[in-house]
Amino acid sequence: MPTPAQPTLHGTLHNLSPTIIGLALIAACFVFARRFLRSAGLRPAGRCWTRGHPA
Repeated sequence: MPTPAQPTLHGTLHNLSPTIIGLALIAACFVFARRFLRSAGLRPAGRCWTRGHPA
């Protein structure tokens, strides 16, 4: 089967989905880390980890 000269819509969405899902997963990790650190009362560590850099 020859490769088309131009990617199809399905192919483009298939190629973009890992990037979108990866970024959403990273964002979800920061959201949940912030939420759980706040509920545990670990404020100073929570500020560092929710901004994405070490203390």
